[in-house]
Amino acid sequence: MGEDLIWFMEHIIGEAAVVSGHSSGGLLAAWLAANSPENAAGIVLEDPPLFSGEGERALQTFAWIDSFTPAHDFLNQNVIQDYPLYYLQHCRWIQFFGDAGEKIIDAAGRYRESHEGPLKFPFLPPSITRPFFFLDDYDPRFGNAFYDFSWFQGFDQAEILSRIQCPAVLIHNRWSIDENGILLGAMNDSDAQRSAALMKDCVLIDLDSGHNSHARRPKDFTAILVEFSGRIDD
Repeated sequence: MGEDLIWFMEHIIGEAAVVSGHSSGGLLAAWLAANSPENAAGIVLEDPPLFSGEGERALQTFAWIDSFTPAHDFLNQNVIQDYPLYYLQHCRWIQFFGDAGEKIIDAAGRYRESHEGPLKFPFLPPSITRPFFFLDDYDPRFGNAFYDFSWFQGFDQAEILSRIQCPAVLIHNRWSIDENGILLGAMNDSDAQRSAALMKDCVLIDLDSGHNSHARRPKDFTAILVEFSGRIDD
């Protein structure tokens, strides 16, 4: 994927650019900056799961339970072919609705039978339903690459970060640990501070936002980009 980004920048953009990546996209942006510095004028890493997805720690993250495990299990069954419906039935957050969760799943099945396009839940807030606008195009093998750790094969995060020379901003959003020791968020404070310290010219910004801050806090996210552009210009 990083090599595809390099090709895109060299053949389509044609010059160095600021690369912004959200979540796993932040890992890709970091890889790009380290391995193709001539194409990276700067990078914006929006709440990437730096270090939290490694080894045993990964098993204690919300992403592992809610995203990567359902993707893996979906690929190892042949009963349900509709991934969005399968994910809805097996995701972690549906449990927060208690008995109403089954009603949500039933409503999704009925909607799927009579509508084309992505699943829609008009009775739920956009913060929950937004991912379903894209889930029909999601390849569960992507999530499975985090489940079996093949994503990190040859990807030493500390080594990658230490080779980044361009200006960088690392946005760290809210996080917490639940009663079962599960990390609710992309990374903890220690991960964020370690990551920022490894980069040569990085500003760490703690933002009071959910994981998707460019959608949840667009004005704040835009202000960060504007300020960062000033660093690039200087």
